[in-house]
Amino acid sequence: MKPEFELPTSVLDEVLALQLMVSWAGEDGDDDRRLGWWRCKLTDEMCGADFFGRAVPETAAWTALDAVRRAAILVDRGGRLRHGNPDRLRTLFFFGFAVDEQLKFRLAGLKRSGSPIRDVLQMPEGFMQTFDRTSFRTFLGTLHVGGDMTVTPTGRQLKGAPPTAPEVAAARLAAALAPLNETYPMPYFLMPT
Repeated sequence: MKPEFELPTSVLDEVLALQLMVSWAGEDGDDDRRLGWWRCKLTDEMCGADFFGRAVPETAAWTALDAVRRAAILVDRGGRLRHGNPDRLRTLFFFGFAVDEQLKFRLAGLKRSGSPIRDVLQMPEGFMQTFDRTSFRTFLGTLHVGGDMTVTPTGRQLKGAPPTAPEVAAARLAAALAPLNETYPMPYFLMPT
């Protein structure tokens, strides 16, 4: 089925880069205890990365990141379900069916390409090597594009309507992850009715 609109690959890549960085940072790694927002070790060298390296050596890094992104999507979905109308929320891991499907297909294509992740998605130096909370907070601070938020029982609601450009919405949502919590704070926009 053809989407109602097609986003440029550059936009999809910007959103995917943020999703993958946050997914990786939110994982519960062994040696470099990351944020622990999703209880998995899918990119950890001794766990998921080792398994994917043996199971799918050509696409191991992409596959591990895809898997941890899916873990993040599940945690995000659980947070959205706490809201009375979860489909009205837009989060870093939920942009609505049309955009989410394009992101899924773009990631599948990138996985098949076998291209290095950092080259394709313009990831920062050191991505997937070691995690440093201060550096991650600093990175999130570079994304800040303005806007207030309110803490609700559902998460951190960003004021105003979501930006129409998914890459701008993704940057604002990722920036709203700071300050970092022990649990996933789920920043979100509420779609107007």
